[in-house]
Amino acid sequence: MYQINRFLAADAGGAPGAGANSAAEGAAAPGAGQAASGEAAAAAAGTKPETKPSLEELLKDPAFKAEYDKSAKTEADRLAKLSATEREAEEKKAFETEREQFRREQLETETTKQLALKGLPTDFAKHLTGKDAAETLANIGAFEKTYLAAVEKGVNDRLKGSSPKAGGTTAAAATGKSGFAQLVSEAQFKRN
Repeated sequence: MYQINRFLAADAGGAPGAGANSAAEGAAAPGAGQAASGEAAAAAAGTKPETKPSLEELLKDPAFKAEYDKSAKTEADRLAKLSATEREAEEKKAFETEREQFRREQLETETTKQLALKGLPTDFAKHLTGKDAAETLANIGAFEKTYLAAVEKGVNDRLKGSSPKAGGTTAAAATGKSGFAQLVSEAQFKRN
């Protein structure tokens, strides 16, 4: 958004439509890099990346293009009315917001990698990502303990067999022979 605003502000007095094209080109480049890094993280985690339509694809829709052009013009008019210091403050605020979003995406990607290295499900990466790396690692550690304990409990529950029924043992159970084997054994005993 920061780059779009810069292009629109620079083109506010230029030819009609030139600002929208420049903004589309400026917005497409960062999105492509983010998509590539998202695909790499998803490939490392063994999941399919989310696919979002690009700006060029969205601009092919006439309704979206009209709305985009209208908002771009409105934003350019608003920025043109601001003083230099106000515009600089707006740009700085937009830059900080974008920087924080980028930092968060990087931290989430690293969380996904750490979960994959530990053999934990990567679907929980968004939920385990903290404010910084230390908090994220603490979250992963706590999740690992809890997750492994839950898996172990589930495995133990499945491995438990049914307890023996109350009552005495039969001769077949005492010797470890099935009913048919017991009958064969008795028949051989009678012959001898």
